[in-house]
Amino acid sequence: MKKGKDIVYGNVFYDEKDKKEYPLCNLRNGLEKGFYKEIAKVVLRLLEDINSKRILAMLFTLTFPQKFVGDRSETIKQFIRDFPILLRRAHIQFRFIWVEEHSQRDGLHLHLFLIVTGDQFKSFFNLWLLTIYIWHGKLKIPTHSGFVNYNRESPFIYGEEGPDHDAQFARMFQWGSYVAKVATKKLDAYGCPVWGSSTLKKGKQNR
Repeated sequence: MKKGKDIVYGNVFYDEKDKKEYPLCNLRNGLEKGFYKEIAKVVLRLLEDINSKRILAMLFTLTFPQKFVGDRSETIKQFIRDFPILLRRAHIQFRFIWVEEHSQRDGLHLHLFLIVTGDQFKSFFNLWLLTIYIWHGKLKIPTHSGFVNYNRESPFIYGEEGPDHDAQFARMFQWGSYVAKVATKKLDAYGCPVWGSSTLKKGKQNR
């Protein structure tokens, strides 16, 4: 079986490294069709990898105008290439994971789970505007057109070490695991989902 095709069913992800269970996103089609194990694992590692006790996480959905005439796959590639470059120029400490999906309602679209340090940002608003600026720039449309949506629930920051630490971390993973759902994923020629992520610190890649 090719890497990335292993599927987890149910509502729990078991992390073999830490010997812990984490809740998966509570979706009917997620429970029925499952979640990609490798994508879920990378979401967890990215959350662990961010060097901060305070984390702000955002889940964005990037869509195309109905009458978009460009190459949609190429536009997504350009965005994924330039997005981290602009974040680094702004001196933002970040991790992210992206997945391509295709649905009847939205056609080809992109989900982006972005994680930044809560010490740098107290609100998602400026990062949302930055994402709109970059994505709409690729679409060559005005920034007020509305093709970057944040979804699932309000972003939140998980706090200092304490009694609620593990519960808050698990909740953030559960939210981010939305990108691992099998339903509506775009698949490549080998039947694997099309996705990618920022680089983990050395030593964490295959943990």
